[in-house]
Amino acid sequence: MEACLVELTTACDTGAVAAWLRPKLEHLVTVLRRLGDGLYHCYDVPGLPRTDNDLEQFYRRVKAEQRRI
Repeated sequence: MEACLVELTTACDTGAVAAWLRPKLEHLVTVLRRLGDGLYHCYDVPGLPRTDNDLEQFYRRVKAEQRRI
């Protein structure tokens, strides 16, 4: 992630990014750097779903099972 943020910062500094997009990208880089280690906390907790898809699939299975009953 840090390499991507450095690449985005370099692109903004060298003018490789359009002027209208530059402030938005700089803000995004700032926010992502502030979040830091807490951004991907789900990977540190065993058993915690990585995405909402796992939870949605669980509810879909329960609803399908209930319909069958």
